[in-house]
Amino acid sequence: MKKVLLRGPILSRSGYGEHARQVYSYLEKLPNVDLKVQALPWGITPWYLNSNDLDGMVGRILSKTITGNPAGYDVSVQIQLPNEWDTSIAKKNIGITAAIETTFANPTWVNPHCEKMDLVIVPSEHAKKSLTTSGVCSTPLEVVPECYYRELTDPGDSINLSLSTSFNFLTVGVLTGMTPETDRKNLFFLMKWFVEEFKNDPDVGLVIKTNRGRETSIDRKGTASLIHKILNELGHKGTPKIHLLHGSMSRNEMNSLYKDERIKAFISATRGEGFGLPHIEAAASGLPVIATNWSAHKEFLDKGKWIRVDYDLVNVPKEKIDNQIFVEGMQWANPRENSFKSSLRKFYQKPDLPKKWAQELSKTILEEYSLQVAQTKYEACIGEFFRDT
Repeated sequence: MKKVLLRGPILSRSGYGEHARQVYSYLEKLPNVDLKVQALPWGITPWYLNSNDLDGMVGRILSKTITGNPAGYDVSVQIQLPNEWDTSIAKKNIGITAAIETTFANPTWVNPHCEKMDLVIVPSEHAKKSLTTSGVCSTPLEVVPECYYRELTDPGDSINLSLSTSFNFLTVGVLTGMTPETDRKNLFFLMKWFVEEFKNDPDVGLVIKTNRGRETSIDRKGTASLIHKILNELGHKGTPKIHLLHGSMSRNEMNSLYKDERIKAFISATRGEGFGLPHIEAAASGLPVIATNWSAHKEFLDKGKWIRVDYDLVNVPKEKIDNQIFVEGMQWANPRENSFKSSLRKFYQKPDLPKKWAQELSKTILEEYSLQVAQTKYEACIGEFFRDT
């Protein structure tokens, strides 16, 4: 019987939290494994705490959760940033990270942090490249992509969105910075360009599913206030219509959102992704995707046809440089305004062909990025760590 610890923000409502839960779903099924969990925070994101959430997975996680400083394990699986890994926990230590969305990572993430692990797993070739271009490491570095959640295979129920527009674009993502230049998701410029392109058009809307990290009423008020401030500065007079969705939505609700007939496309002006969960969720749902043509989401979107936005690589703003996650010289993508606007306009005028592309891509995504496929890849990659020898 192997004593195994899964360490990460597994209860958080975050990308890393979802990644950790995907790994948990593999580990909890292994025979001859005594699995424990150390649940860590992820920024200021809220947690799942209802035992019935996620089809009871939250309850199973809570039943295995430990407190205090862990030690004495045979194997640890640590889903964190590389500088947060701790090799004193177990005899064998596996690090799982999305690394960094930029052109390279902090060199210390490679050596000593990756170097001290027994295996490192990343979800994309983009994430892998960010590490391999930052230093030499003898530790094996494997790619195991993340997956969409099972509910996206369901047809979706009707959802009360109270939309006054019939042709709507959707964007999904947490605000990662409070200025236009520092927000990696680039929501500020996405709104600006959208409003400018469809000014005075009452038939078009933008649905924004976002927050600033919390899903509280205070956060909703602050997020709404920020969006209103941006729209006022743009001279927005009510068209195109901007719809804000804030707060927790279940997987079934998100599935219904992606598949609502009034939602015509998913759009993203991202500056970089370590994987891109909203992008794969939208693609799995059969939504046309309009996004920056750079970083990890390309790897699964390029399995078919989608609408690519041109970009320029630019230095990450100095305000982001903390010498921990971001260091001098890093670059990310700035989507080009004209390319983004023209992509929106062309889709609005002629959506039928991109819709056909999206349906074809959806079939590939559903086949190649399921939880079952991910678990098979985990078994091939790390299964030997958990077998008795």
